[in-house]
Amino acid sequence: MKKILYLTFVIFSFSIYINMALATETNDSCYKKIADTWFYIDEALSNIDAASFQTINSCYAKDKNHVYYEKDIIINADTLSFQPINIFYSKDKNHVFFKKQIITNANPFSFKPLNTHYSIDNNSCYYYDYYSNKAYLIEGCDPKTLKPLNTPYAKDNKKAYYLGKYLEVKDVDTFRLNKTGETYAEDKYNYYIAGERKESKKSMHERVKGKIVIKKEDNGKAYYVSPTKKAIFYLGRPADAFEVMRQQGIGISNEDLQKIPNGSSKLNDKDINMKFAEKQKGKIFIQTQSRGEAWYINPSDAKRYYLGRPADAFKVMRNLGLGISNNDFLDL
Repeated sequence: MKKILYLTFVIFSFSIYINMALATETNDSCYKKIADTWFYIDEALSNIDAASFQTINSCYAKDKNHVYYEKDIIINADTLSFQPINIFYSKDKNHVFFKKQIITNANPFSFKPLNTHYSIDNNSCYYYDYYSNKAYLIEGCDPKTLKPLNTPYAKDNKKAYYLGKYLEVKDVDTFRLNKTGETYAEDKYNYYIAGERKESKKSMHERVKGKIVIKKEDNGKAYYVSPTKKAIFYLGRPADAFEVMRQQGIGISNEDLQKIPNGSSKLNDKDINMKFAEKQKGKIFIQTQSRGEAWYINPSDAKRYYLGRPADAFKVMRNLGLGISNNDFLDL
């Protein structure tokens, strides 16, 4: 009995060895040939001319009669001029193909994918829709200025797009991705989620008025944003910062100043009035009943910070400054 089992095992192992020896796998693992039969993964290809069949890459192959995407014939593909562009797109002398689909009117000589989903030729823009598994023309799109922002979002010099469809935005120039997630975007006026306009947002000036902003992408240049008018002031060197803060200062009595908590002191003043302090955020005050001392009311905590000498003012500016990107700075 043991001899029979052993003999069976030897025969089985030998048959596997023979099949492996007969199997011709291409460098691309999707196609393989076993004996005289070609397979795509594990499915036999019965509609091919086996004698002339050759693989192009992991997704494409051809014989003397047809070109194939995976296991299917690409209708009207020219076998002599056919060439893949990437794993999704290919072309011949007459057509551009998305997988096995002809992209109507696409120019094979100028066609170029911009990313996985957006592509262009000299005249038009195209989008590959993951859900329908098709590529289609984007109506009214400018191929010369189209810029994909990520997989779903793109824009040209006049319009924005989500999943290849026109997206009405209020300001194309400032339209950009939002860091919240892939389907989030914004312009200077609104937020957009999954291609739909959501709530309006405060202007950048409204969001940072009264604050000291520091341009992170421009050598840390600092600016004071006026809390009362749409104006910004470059702070530059310590002396410049001190002068700007003096010029923008508003007179205040000692009594009113005492209503605003001192950010440099841990003592709780009995005269503090937070309702009054909240209304003064971002302002610079000059004590008119004293020696003209200057104070900055930080919008983040409604506390006052003494500006003192130029070096003191510059230190306050750096410590309380808010980093801002170049894009957001342009919206001020």
